[in-house]
Amino acid sequence: MQYLNQTIEDNDIIIVDNGPGIQNNPIIEETLPEFSFTLGINAKLFKNVLNVMHTIVDDAAIKVYPDRIIITAVDPAHVCITEIEIPKRASDYFKNTGEFSQYGIDLDSFKHVLKSVKKDTFLMLGFTEEKIKISLDNMTMEIKTLDASNMSQPKIPNLNLPGHFTLPVMDIYEVTRQCSLVSDHITIGVIGETIFFNAKSEEIGNTNIKYDNDQTYSPMKSKFPLDYLLNHYKSLKTLDKNSKSSCDIGTDYPIRINTDLENGVNVLYLLAPRIDNDY
Repeated sequence: MQYLNQTIEDNDIIIVDNGPGIQNNPIIEETLPEFSFTLGINAKLFKNVLNVMHTIVDDAAIKVYPDRIIITAVDPAHVCITEIEIPKRASDYFKNTGEFSQYGIDLDSFKHVLKSVKKDTFLMLGFTEEKIKISLDNMTMEIKTLDASNMSQPKIPNLNLPGHFTLPVMDIYEVTRQCSLVSDHITIGVIGETIFFNAKSEEIGNTNIKYDNDQTYSPMKSKFPLDYLLNHYKSLKTLDKNSKSSCDIGTDYPIRINTDLENGVNVLYLLAPRIDNDY
């Protein structure tokens, strides 16, 4: 086997030399015979991906396909759905023994284990139906897998949302942060060539923030719970603060947010509106 800054593919195995963590790493050979799915990935990236999911749930199911991993969850109140896709190329090592497998994981356990990982730390994970082997620096540990069949795994609804805009992740984070100082809810809409965000309360006042849009729309708007959006963007900015979110909206419809992150990781976020006559 060679490591010459190239991708080496062999059926369902891919090894990518993306840094020092993969080279001459004995962890790989140790885990291969035992596990139905083996993943080698940057620890910081994997930690931040799980943090995005952890803003709405405490456990989640990882679905493994030949070319990608998908994690989908709905919050207990059924207000939002998050789907995260990690393509094979975002990993350093990827081996699945079948066409499809899935594993339930405890996000609290992973958060504790990965709490202090450094930027370039290499993480190796070996999955079976009963356990997950975690190898990180000079530490190896095992945690139990959860029964994924008992977890809520929603299907993403196919919504026809007529309004669209794209903004940097950091801009939307700052908008939600500013609006959260005024209210618990935020109104998001488009009118003409303008994107607008509004938060108001009788006790404090109003916050209005506007951006230019590259398309023209008739007026449409929806109101959303701010804590969901703020927590989502707090976690997104740790993943890739230079990325942009593509947002689709309507009037009194959910907002659909697609964010493409580094290494091809995609985060889809669907948030239900609050419907009232008060905005």
